[in-house]
Parts: sequence; structure tokens; C-alpha cells
Amino acid sequence: MKIALKTALVLLCFCLALQSADAQGHSRKDKLKDDKLNGRKETYEGTYQLPFPDVWNIIKESINEIGCQIESAKPITTDEGTYKGKIQSTFCILVRSDDTTDVVLERYAMEVPYIRAGVWTSGRMQYTFYVVEKDNGDVNVRLKGELSGYEDHVTSKFHYFESNRILEEKLYNIIEGKIAAMMEESDG
Repeated sequence: MKIALKTALVLLCFCLALQSADAQGHSRKDKLKDDKLNGRKETYEGTYQLPFPDVWNIIKESINEIGCQIESAKPITTDEGTYKGKIQSTFCILVRSDDTTDVVLERYAMEVPYIRAGVWTSGRMQYTFYVVEKDNGDVNVRLKGELSGYEDHVTSKFHYFESNRILEEKLYNIIEGKIAAMMEESDG
């Protein structure tokens, strides 16, 4: 009986220790994510009081301004008579065949995948905007970025990972600046 009680007590302590370690692991991951975001937003999204075509063109112009190309831009008219669409950039090359590829990826990624003996030879970013005109005429814009890198030595393929939102923030600030200027222009 004593052995069974001791075994049960040891198992209980072990389970509690595992649960505590798991909780600490999650809180450490959350803290690391917060540190990497460094005050940047999880999602870049806003609603603007400008006509859909103006916002649409500002987004396309801004993508070109940062040196990227438009892969697709498809606006459609909904059954309610409003517009919506998706604008997607091509993969914008951040770094290619450079000794500093891993440094650049570390700067813009939440966490670059660890690949033992891996050699990163390129890094790229793709931007996707979801643009929706609301019934009242306001236009909602949401930006999603996708960061990826090519590992050449072990896997010989692209790996996709979460961005720390630096690049999304930079592009979104350009867009918001252009929208603010256009709104000021139309008011004055």
C-alpha cells in the first residue's frame, strides 16, 4: 500500500511539473513573439473614406514604389453593387546568393526554421491585400505578408515562415500616407 501511495505521489508530482513546464514554454513563446513584434501590429488593416478605385490604385502604386511587381489585381462587383478584390505582389526579393542571407531572414522573420547544416541562399516577401468596399462607401483594406527563404544545401526548397511585420508596417505606412494626402487634398 505504501509503495502504491509513493508511486501515485511521484506520478502526480511528475504530471504537475510537466504541466508547469508546458505553461512556461507557452509564456516564453508568447514573450519571444511580443519581443520580435516590438510593438508592431499583428494585422495591418484600416477603413478609409475614399472611393474604392482611389484606394485600389494607391495600393498598386505603393507596391511598385517599394520595387515589387503586381502579380494579380482582380476587383469584382458584388451583388450589392459594391467592389471587392485582392491585390497580390510577386515575390519581392530581399536578398539573393549572399553571405548575409541568414542575417536578413533573421531581421524580418519571427523565427527562421533551423535546418542543421542548412545554407540559406535567398529571401523573399509576398504581399496580399484584401480590399472591400462597404455599403456606406468606406473601403476596408487588410494586408497579409508571407516571408520565405530558399535553403540550398539540405532541403533544396523554399520554406515559408511568419514575418515579424517590419516589411508590412513599412508598406502600410506608405499607403496610409498616400491616403491621408489624398483625403487632405479632397477636403481642401
